[in-house]
Amino acid sequence: HGTASGWAGVDWPDWSRIDTPALSARALEKCLTSRNPVAIEPGRYTTILEPQAVCDFVGHLMTEDIFGRPGDEEYRSNDFYKSPGFSRLGERVMDERITISADLMDPDVSFPPVRKTDYQFYTFEDIYHPATWIEHGVLKADPYKHDYAVDKLGRNTGLPNSGAFRMSGGDTTIAEMIASTSRGLLVTRFDRVEMLARMCRGCTRDGLWLIEHGKISKSVKNMWVTESLMFALNNVEQLGPPQRVFHPVPGGEWGTWNANPQPAIVPPLKIRDFSFTSLSDAI
Repeated sequence: HGTASGWAGVDWPDWSRIDTPALSARALEKCLTSRNPVAIEPGRYTTILEPQAVCDFVGHLMTEDIFGRPGDEEYRSNDFYKSPGFSRLGERVMDERITISADLMDPDVSFPPVRKTDYQFYTFEDIYHPATWIEHGVLKADPYKHDYAVDKLGRNTGLPNSGAFRMSGGDTTIAEMIASTSRGLLVTRFDRVEMLARMCRGCTRDGLWLIEHGKISKSVKNMWVTESLMFALNNVEQLGPPQRVFHPVPGGEWGTWNANPQPAIVPPLKIRDFSFTSLSDAI
């Protein structure tokens, strides 16, 4: 009756690795168990993000514009370029258990080695290299954009960001995270996610549940989230086993990764004081 929805997905290029019946059963279970949701007060909650929600949220770190371009103020023309990606290279910017890397030879997170971009008057190519962006919470590398590399370094020697990534995890299952939570929320995924500087805004979709006394107690109406990526990733309590998730390509010719595949492997996360700002009419 338009009161609940369920979703599950993964984007392996090898279809034999996709368990369609299991995905369908999971989506149906989420739909059935999220019927007749109740409204709760927005605020800060201990929050368990399933792997898909983590990708929807953390995946925005993997755009070139969020890490930014090193260099002169002319390359820092908006809030993106004034964020910690510039001034904190070599410093710890998130929980020390987190490492984020990309390697085109990783058999589970592989991607094309070259991106070719055609503009009206010229064409250029970015060659991807293995990179560790975050190592044990420390910012280790910034991706150089083509125009910065050519204009300031004199050659296209950048370390571009493909958008594909692998994020380290732990060994705590979602069931164990729930059991250790006195009161909190469980999130399936986020939708309509957008960035303002390092603030991430989006709404929950396809299953949001209230946890009380270590158990899921009821389905909750969807809410809008407005949260700092750095704040959240410094408030991680527990990490689970990483897994491959659905990481869609931004649409349109001017999409961030220009239609290259961008696979992602991420863990579930339990985060304290995660900010839910208002109710959403989304189902």
